[in-house]
Amino acid sequence: MLKHIIKVTLVTLVIAGLILPFLQLRAAEPEKASSGKDAGRILDELAALKENSVLSPSERTRQEITIRKEALSKIIELSNEELDALASKLAALDFPEKTQRAAIRERLTALIGTYADYQRATGSALASESDLAGIKDLSRAYKAWREDYYIPATRMMLNFILIAQEKAVLQTADSRLEKIISDLKKLESAQLISNGDFQSSLDLSVTHLADAGLYNKEAERLFFAALAANDFFATASVAGIRDTASSASSTAAKIQAGERIASLIEKSLTEIKSTYLGFLDISKLVKKKLGF
Repeated sequence: MLKHIIKVTLVTLVIAGLILPFLQLRAAEPEKASSGKDAGRILDELAALKENSVLSPSERTRQEITIRKEALSKIIELSNEELDALASKLAALDFPEKTQRAAIRERLTALIGTYADYQRATGSALASESDLAGIKDLSRAYKAWREDYYIPATRMMLNFILIAQEKAVLQTADSRLEKIISDLKKLESAQLISNGDFQSSLDLSVTHLADAGLYNKEAERLFFAALAANDFFATASVAGIRDTASSASSTAAKIQAGERIASLIEKSLTEIKSTYLGFLDISKLVKKKLGF
């Protein structure tokens, strides 16, 4: 009777430690479906306008102004939603005060505010612009700003968030692994299972978790190196919202760095998933051995 109680209790502990949590290691992003439909509709409207031979030149210009202003306003709106989501994710990260990570979070949060100011200035200029050439200039300048500053920096913000979130998940997985090992030893001491029943699955889980940690550390190392080598905190001034100058070479380096880091984050996440699948395999083996 006592042996049966021990069996049930220990199996419950093991299974509880093997439950795979529903992890969503992704920063919140604005809804893409509606924005894609809007972009497609606007492009269709511009194409139809160009092919319309009935409209007078002045009416065609008036309609093109309306369509182009709507298009740029929509992009600014969606970008602001994206910035709000990133700001919320950054604020949710738990870092000790006066650490490098906390300092970087503060700088990234301040940069979001700077980007919001730039977009607000662009939106104000757009609202007061009634000349088609002026609207096109604003659109070109905004496109150049996004490519040179906004896109590389927000990609790095997302990487920073995912690295931190992943690190927390790794700590949880490590704690679960320790508990699983402890519970398995108790079952083995009670002669309910033997080491050979689960050791290969346990070894695989240990390997996957170790690899996940290595990928996460390398992603973080590259992140800090990229910050030192590329000025991700630079941005155009509000006064330069009509400046179309571009720095393609430095932008390419920033994007490449962000992509390398993102790849390592994804590899770490894959190893974490494999770790938990290993945990589940152990659970199945233990339940089968004990007749559950």
